[in-house]
Amino acid sequence: MGGIMVVTPASSVTSKKTISRLKQIPSSEEIGEIGFVNLKRFENKNSDGLKTVEIEDILDVTDNYEMSSADFTWFYSKFTNSKSDGWNGFMEKSHNNVAYHSSKIIPVPFIKNPPSDYDTIFTSLVEAKQCQKQVQKIVFVTFDQPLYHKAREILASIDLDNDLYNLSSVQVRLGGFHLLMSFLGAIGFIMDGSGLKEAFCEIYAENSSEKALSGHAYARAIRGHFLVQLALSELIFFVDGVVGHRKRVNGYIFARFRN
Repeated sequence: MGGIMVVTPASSVTSKKTISRLKQIPSSEEIGEIGFVNLKRFENKNSDGLKTVEIEDILDVTDNYEMSSADFTWFYSKFTNSKSDGWNGFMEKSHNNVAYHSSKIIPVPFIKNPPSDYDTIFTSLVEAKQCQKQVQKIVFVTFDQPLYHKAREILASIDLDNDLYNLSSVQVRLGGFHLLMSFLGAIGFIMDGSGLKEAFCEIYAENSSEKALSGHAYARAIRGHFLVQLALSELIFFVDGVVGHRKRVNGYIFARFRN
């Protein structure tokens, strides 16, 4: 199992020690042992794990949703000028002056064991815990979907009164791509029967629409949702009668956001 470590900003990464010139070439066995992590055993494989996790609704149910200024500005720009920038170009222009930091990507030592094994995932969590030596209170570890489930189960099975490796400060995250796929699939599930699938069928074939709404065809799903949302916004602007004073006010908001 391999992995990487991302450090932001990149300027905070410094060399731990100088590399000295070797007077004698090491053997292949010595070199082969470098860059690997000793496997640690996970002993609580038969614990309840995720069964002990309690799910709570931390958000109040509400129907009052406000559109962000960026969304509104882009929708209005497309309503007034169909040849205006697409979403990617619009976001690039609107974030030109936003300060950012470059990250440093560092390969971490390999774990010589199958990635899906509990011992492998447990070892990776213990090794990630070493980041706290860099004055980091919370350690974030990202896994893809199959490994994320097992990592959550490992952390849920830890006894806080007997946490030998202090893994309570480790937080596991689902990989960004799998998170987006799950989110898109949730939209497709909730909106089933609403007419969203029929709208997608105007863009793609029926089978492609089903895959997009399930979250598997990511690129098609993103494009489809953008087009449907844009079409709905244009209908709302048209029916709402964005003319006269309201059109001047919205134009003023658009100009302020663009500048």
